[in-house]
Amino acid sequence: MLDIFVAFPSLKDPTSSGKPTAEVVAVVDATAFAPWSALPDDQRTQGYQAFKAWVEERMLAQFLRHFPAMKGMVRFHELSTPVTQQRYVRSPEGAMYGIEMTAERLTSPALHVRTPLPGLLLAGQDVTSPGVPCAFMVGLMVAAAIEPALWSHVSG
Repeated sequence: MLDIFVAFPSLKDPTSSGKPTAEVVAVVDATAFAPWSALPDDQRTQGYQAFKAWVEERMLAQFLRHFPAMKGMVRFHELSTPVTQQRYVRSPEGAMYGIEMTAERLTSPALHVRTPLPGLLLAGQDVTSPGVPCAFMVGLMVAAAIEPALWSHVSG
């Protein structure tokens, strides 16, 4: 059994006239991809491609098990691995979302809305904690840092 998260981001835009897309995400242990993480693209072995294809097929099978009516709609699928994330996003060890959640991270003086640079404010999930609700909250915190009167509208 493979735990997956499924989203249909293009269906959220009522003005979109294109074909819908699905995003299927699974949390994996990056150490499974470690043998290939330091290699340049052209030096990854057939073993990497085979392992990647195996993971991709498992994820697609799990998706279709839950959404069998969509089988005929799948026109293209592609897998992004921790190696892909590290290569294109430059994320440490291929992490797919933000900074690692540790006590040090949560108490880091570098992660505050206000920065030492006048007028530079930080927004986004990594300022507080991961996820969409936290990113929303930090957006509100930044807006309130600019206009403190906004806090009265939040609590009232």
